Amino acid sequence: MEQFVDKVALQIVSCKSFTILSHGYLLPEISLSAVHKDMKLYLSHNKSIPAIFLINAPPHIFHHFKLYSEGLTFDSSTIKEIKKRKSEQTLLNFIRSIDYSGVDSSSISQSCVSELNQSSIASSNEDIYIPLLSIDYKLSIEKRKELYKNGGIFFVTTRILISDLISNEFNWNSCIFYIFDIEDIQKRFNISFIGQVFLTLTKNKGLLRCLTQKTHQLVGIPKIYERIKEIFRIDKVFFFSYTFPELIKIRNEFKYFNVVQLKLQMSESMKIIEQGIFESMKYIAIEIRHRLKIQSNVLPDSMLLFGEFEKRISNYNKGIDYDSDIESMCIDIKTLRHLMFSLYILNPVLFFIQLETMKLLVWGEDSMFWLGKKTMELVIETTKARLWNQDKFLIEKQPKHIEMMNIIKHENQKGNDVVIIVRNQQTKQELIHSWNVDDGTLLDIYQQWFDKKNELEKHIKEIHLKYRTDANSKIKKWKFVQSEGMNLNQKNEGDNGEVIGIDDKEDVKPEDEIIFGYNSVMYEMSQRFYSTQQMIIEETQQKLSQMKKKNEPFNCREYKGRINKIITQNEMNNELFWDKPKAIILYNCSLWVTRVLETYVHSRDEEIKLYLLFYEKSYEMIKYQQTILREKNAFEQLVKTEMKSKELNIDQKEIEVIPIQDRVKTIIVDIREFRCELPFHLFNQNYKLIPKQLEIGDYILSPNICIERKSAIDLAGSLKSRRINKQIQNMFRKYNTVVLLIECYSSEGFEQYDSSKTEQVLKSYTNIFTQLITEFPQLKIVWSYSPQMTTHIFNDLKQNDSEPTEEDCKMIENDDDLTNWNALEVLKRMPGITTDQLYDMEHNPNLTFSKLIQMSEEQLKDILKEDKNVKLFHHACNLQFK
Repeated sequence: MEQFVDKVALQIVSCKSFTILSHGYLLPEISLSAVHKDMKLYLSHNKSIPAIFLINAPPHIFHHFKLYSEGLTFDSSTIKEIKKRKSEQTLLNFIRSIDYSGVDSSSISQSCVSELNQSSIASSNEDIYIPLLSIDYKLSIEKRKELYKNGGIFFVTTRILISDLISNEFNWNSCIFYIFDIEDIQKRFNISFIGQVFLTLTKNKGLLRCLTQKTHQLVGIPKIYERIKEIFRIDKVFFFSYTFPELIKIRNEFKYFNVVQLKLQMSESMKIIEQGIFESMKYIAIEIRHRLKIQSNVLPDSMLLFGEFEKRISNYNKGIDYDSDIESMCIDIKTLRHLMFSLYILNPVLFFIQLETMKLLVWGEDSMFWLGKKTMELVIETTKARLWNQDKFLIEKQPKHIEMMNIIKHENQKGNDVVIIVRNQQTKQELIHSWNVDDGTLLDIYQQWFDKKNELEKHIKEIHLKYRTDANSKIKKWKFVQSEGMNLNQKNEGDNGEVIGIDDKEDVKPEDEIIFGYNSVMYEMSQRFYSTQQMIIEETQQKLSQMKKKNEPFNCREYKGRINKIITQNEMNNELFWDKPKAIILYNCSLWVTRVLETYVHSRDEEIKLYLLFYEKSYEMIKYQQTILREKNAFEQLVKTEMKSKELNIDQKEIEVIPIQDRVKTIIVDIREFRCELPFHLFNQNYKLIPKQLEIGDYILSPNICIERKSAIDLAGSLKSRRINKQIQNMFRKYNTVVLLIECYSSEGFEQYDSSKTEQVLKSYTNIFTQLITEFPQLKIVWSYSPQMTTHIFNDLKQNDSEPTEEDCKMIENDDDLTNWNALEVLKRMPGITTDQLYDMEHNPNLTFSKLIQMSEEQLKDILKEDKNVKLFHHACNLQFK
């Protein structure tokens, strides 16, 4: 296996490469080996250490580097072989990783790494130390540049790297970029921005390696594969699938991995619930296909098990035929799919909670026609029946949990520790508390929760939904409720015409607190349902503590003498490295985890047993099998595409290298704007971009000009909620000229934009838009049909104006701000009052509104200056109504 990994790594570092691997297979090992080889190759021709950046890397990649980078050492003979220059001295112990990840970044000295590396290179008898560092905002840009200059391996976010790239204060020719999950450029243009700017700064000679494991997305999104090759100037594409002949041979020769597939039988009630949920998803799919006039073979029901169904729908549901109800129904499918897979892992009580949350999410929606179908009514009735036997509260057993306990007991009796791997923190907590408490205690705790739940349900029924929610608000509500779950699940992971996510731009700003058509009580109820599990866990611990203090007996399912752990997928690499278990239980059926475990076993020389728990003939098993088939088909399709492009001898255009010297034009850009295409076009026009976390506006062109960028759908949402009024009001407090830029194009740049979509979206908001213009008569509104057009508009606006500074992007502090904005709003609408005069009046501590309107024309001349303005204002203040 090590030889195969080294072989792949050598190909990766041979050029600007794009490497496509199987899902969950060998990515950490191959990327580490490739970084290792890049270091060797660079030092064979240079005396300095390169800066290698790992961008958009998943968390398990960083954990792998932390755990295994200590092994990257070379003896003197290896160094002599790669140097091949007699006059140069041999370097001993080529790499020894220093892990700064556990240290406060702000405490790292600017010169510590520099002095260490300089002394190391100068002396042939000392080691070279290569720092391994996760870069964050605690490090100033000066410290970051110092670290980059002295070389190392840096895990960095796109936001930070964008700031460093466009600052133009560093020589990027000595850097190597590794970009992971490159298929995300569809919705994350900042990844494309980094690649294009890096190649521009290095005159297309920068060393760039792109890697991904999400093959199905490369074929599911039209032309994304060709787009990636074009943007990143890829020289060669490498395919290494799970079925690669050399890998099959390696796996066949390995005898220590024993996989036990336990096909469990679902209870009759679980079968009814599963089938009912999937039938409801099919009802929605039929309605969507009917409205879009799409055949079932184009969007088959098998896609409902994956998010691919909703993604493909978005390609059809646009332009003049755009239907907001279809977008809302896609969210219903996502909700039901989440609910169905919860059935396989949660106990009946927690699944019931999930069902109640789902009903809360779709309550009052026009798209909820499926909720009244007999299949869904049967799901609700059966879910309740799993909790009661006639009038007695009695919980149905979860077959997976019973089998898991039997395996643990069996392996512990053999003297083996067991590690149970679950999908997320929510499942982990559910297993832990049900593991340690007997059934009687659990029943008491759940009964207490149901008593509270009945009170909540009664409160919900008293709430009347006054407004129907549109698709955009419903999606935001889904994101909101999911964010509450993320606090428990500890999950790690649009723009412009798409829905805005939880950590996206408009949700960050404090003034953008929006009620999306639902009463605020509905949010409170959603939050309470999602936090119920944590409450149950806390009550369980309290109950156990009380029983221990009173010395009451309870049935604790512990197996003394053995250490059994429940870990999440994110914790897997670290726990397996240190605990080295001989028995592993995979509680959730996951292809990614299975392959990661297979790789882990190859590093051990002892037998390890893996138990796979899944329900026979369930959609959980079907999805697992389809995932394997989809990946196989995706590889075949990508290989055919690559071979076809070679046969046609398609020559890619050379990247346009823009000279970057003497850039003087400056624009301050909100860091969140780098997700769209516009900043790259500004960069190509020699603008100096300063990324900042702006509290108001998106682009600051000068001390007096502020731009707020909106797509058609963003603007529609802002107009409906009236938050655009608040945004513009805040900008006018700071800037004399406020521009509302409305984009009539797709900022992602991957598809032709249908201009009728803008008209379709904004048509319903004409009256509100008119009111906005009336309220802010000085607001400038600009319509743009391409990022190139926007660039020219910015250039015209900036003419004859000074460049902005950091002071210009600071929001007015509310705590110290004593300005009466209501008085100023009235005053600025008075005849004869100009913007400059308004600013002077605002900063005059002795001037009040009442004093101003009582002044004579002679007194007003000292303030308004021009005679014409003085007469207009004085006449307006002394005008008689009769």
